[in-house]
Amino acid sequence: MAKAKISKTVKERFKITSGGKLLHKKAGVKHRMYKERASLRTRGRRLKSLTGRQRNKIRKLLGI
Repeated sequence: MAKAKISKTVKERFKITSGGKLLHKKAGVKHRMYKERASLRTRGRRLKSLTGRQRNKIRKLLGI
């Protein structure tokens, strides 16, 4: 059986931690952020972790 190919777009958009968590950037964070306070802008730059069904789906696309 042939080896499954890894989805390159998924590989670019998600990061796997050493503990196995999947991290991603939030969508729409840069839009009109100049009005927000600095703490909100910083919070928007942080990576968010995936849970549940989405995590399982992305793991399958990454070949994990």
